[in-house]
Amino acid sequence: MSLIICKFCKSENNTESERCFSCNAPLPKINALSEKAKEHLSNYINSIEKRLKAEKKKADTPLFITFTLVLLVWIFSSFVSYKSFPDDTGIIITFSIILGAGLFLAWGGSISYFEQKAIDKAFNPKIKDEIVEYLKEMKISELNFKITATETLPNKSLLTSLLDNI
Repeated sequence: MSLIICKFCKSENNTESERCFSCNAPLPKINALSEKAKEHLSNYINSIEKRLKAEKKKADTPLFITFTLVLLVWIFSSFVSYKSFPDDTGIIITFSIILGAGLFLAWGGSISYFEQKAIDKAFNPKIKDEIVEYLKEMKISELNFKITATETLPNKSLLTSLLDNI
């Protein structure tokens, strides 16, 4: 079952509702799409999702480079600490573990950064304009697009997370 999010209070409402159950604001009307139009729209939505995934995959190279650098820094630092304190393995192990954990957290942050940067680059104004133009040409409302995208794509898809930007 599809839901409409109230633009005023962000409550979820049934598509059959005329007013928001929470704040009583009027909800937009949804024009039913034919099965053929829905199928075409689903194909279009899947093509956008594939483009976003391809851009996200391009982030793998900088992530690999970042991981390699983090690993080299950890190895170098552990080696230097081993040479600096040859008789105290407890300090070396503690230092290496703490440094490794910190570098691992830094690398985790770089994953989010590079992937989000790639997605933002892919979902640029050009694609937003392309979607809006497609919807105008096909005479499909943004609400129908969002509902069809929500029904077509998995919850954690890239496009689903960007639907509010359309």
